[in-house]
Amino acid sequence: MTHASVVIVPLEELQTMMTDIVNNAVRNIVPDRPTSLTPDEDYLTREETAKMLRISLQGLTKYMSEGRVPFHKLGRRTLFKRSEVEKAISKQKPHGNRTKAAAK
Repeated sequence: MTHASVVIVPLEELQTMMTDIVNNAVRNIVPDRPTSLTPDEDYLTREETAKMLRISLQGLTKYMSEGRVPFHKLGRRTLFKRSEVEKAISKQKPHGNRTKAAAK
């Protein structure tokens, strides 16, 4: 018969170990996707992203399908990394009357 032993681990070390285990498991299930949602990464929901861009959810869906806004799927959730959205939007060329007025 085997006897179980108890190992005492500091809380921070246990949290790090658990985070690594979960991230590795998710990485194996869903490759090439964000595997951790830490506060310093600042991921946004569809609603938050649409509000940030001042567009409707339908407009955001159109931007996603056109490849104008990068997004990540984590399971059934669609998430947007704030820095990637800001970078993508800053690359967009202005259109409409602003461009014609600037040319005159």
